[in-house]
Amino acid sequence: MNTTDTTDTTNPSAPRRRQPQLLTPPHSPVTFRLPDPGTTDPHWGCSRSWWNSKILPCASNGFKPPIRSIVDKKPAAVRGIRLIIFASAKAYFERLLRKQDEAVHLANERPKRHSDSIPETQNAQ
Repeated sequence: MNTTDTTDTTNPSAPRRRQPQLLTPPHSPVTFRLPDPGTTDPHWGCSRSWWNSKILPCASNGFKPPIRSIVDKKPAAVRGIRLIIFASAKAYFERLLRKQDEAVHLANERPKRHSDSIPETQNAQ
């Protein structure tokens, strides 16, 4: 957090105060590279195979990748560099978190079964 000096103009003898000033967070990348085999990405710690299952059309994702990516390659090249769209990956993780939070919330609101509310002494009879 950055601070700036402020002076009380109504009272010149008042001590100078330091007013907090928020800094903007570092910028997120627009894209990042698919991690090398055997390594994980620096942003979320996911492996290359996990990313491939989320960015490439396959049976496990219904041939509709939930995370967008692009390939940058030279004309007439067979291979290129696979780049994952950071905002798409972030949105995916936020959706996942929301779904999990909703599931926990619903589980906590679930009505108790009748047998859960009967005291132990009555259950034993």
